[in-house]
Amino acid sequence: MTEFFLRYLSYLCVSTNTWKNWRAHIITGPRVELAEEEIRRIKSLFISKFALSQTAKDTIYLNGVTIQAFPSNALSMRGYDNVFWIMLDESDFFPPHQQNEARAAAEGYRIKSNPWIIMVSTPNKRGGIYEQIETTPEEEHGYKKLFYLYERGVGKIYDPQEIEKERLKPYFKREYQGYYDVDIGNLFTVATLDIIEQLGQKFVSQVDGVNYQTSKSMGCDVGYGSSKTAFTVTEHVDGYIRVIHSQAFSRPVSEEMINYAVNLIFHYQLNRHGNQCYVDGANPGFIRSLKLAIGENPDYELQIQNMRRGVEHRNAPLEGSMSIIPVPFNLKGEHMLERLKAFGDNSLLAINAELYPDLMSDLRIARVTGLKLEKNKAVGEQMDLLDSLRLALEFYETRIPLQ
Repeated sequence: MTEFFLRYLSYLCVSTNTWKNWRAHIITGPRVELAEEEIRRIKSLFISKFALSQTAKDTIYLNGVTIQAFPSNALSMRGYDNVFWIMLDESDFFPPHQQNEARAAAEGYRIKSNPWIIMVSTPNKRGGIYEQIETTPEEEHGYKKLFYLYERGVGKIYDPQEIEKERLKPYFKREYQGYYDVDIGNLFTVATLDIIEQLGQKFVSQVDGVNYQTSKSMGCDVGYGSSKTAFTVTEHVDGYIRVIHSQAFSRPVSEEMINYAVNLIFHYQLNRHGNQCYVDGANPGFIRSLKLAIGENPDYELQIQNMRRGVEHRNAPLEGSMSIIPVPFNLKGEHMLERLKAFGDNSLLAINAELYPDLMSDLRIARVTGLKLEKNKAVGEQMDLLDSLRLALEFYETRIPLQ
């Protein structure tokens, strides 16, 4: 698509004098070398037969048209007159803040010169510029959305046998099928993630209603400020751990989150039949309020202290003695991450990606160093839903016999 639009832009310049004294802008990634490369590609179309005037590496003049390439972090593309063409190339891979800056700079020309604005990209991460446009009605953003996936090219630019080989590659879903968050993380392999999704589809017919005969658990990762508060509910069914609810809230209000948690506890009967609720232990105020709301002893620290008096009771499990159990991430975070990975790698975890795309997104982009989960908060990687899932998995043994 990049090559097509570079050639089409060149054609517009030389096939008519309409755009003489106008400008065309090409915006690439943050490296200036990428911008210069696209100008070289245009020059290569003409240089063998036509003498081109000497220009800077990022600029070419064609029949009175100035074509200039800019890196995505350059604000110098603002302020020009007579801009008729703006192309943002691989814009979903711009750094997040530069995505917004580049889009704003391009769209700022709409009322000045009404240019073509073209975005060409392979999908990168959910939440980026492409998913924002893809999930928004066209009348709101003004773009025409075109999807060129591999099916269009089979028998044309793609040999069917080569495609079958490519299907085995971890990047296939991103490069050929338009999936976000593919081949980014390292916690799970792409094959493991596919199995998690396939198992999630296995139980799609059981989505409606609540099966009160299964064992269930909920994880609640409480967030304030820029973090989200996330809830994930799981159940043990047919030998698998299935996610039956997963939701995160931005800018959470404590009272609203308490009410939401209480509704989940009563709806799924997480305070009965041996079911459990696990909450990040770093939020004692939230835990006390939640315990009060469901009629449990809010003085849980003293309760735990009394339960674990004596060497023989030091590691006594809290399950069965209280419905809401605090879990300290600083002590158990690595163990919980290891358990989450074990469930996934042993094909015991089932998540319906259509119902819970944000949770699957966390699993796809999750990166670890050793057993420590990396969180790049600068680009919005909070991993709150993943944290709520690993809290919920505290309820289960790592290996559950398949039935």
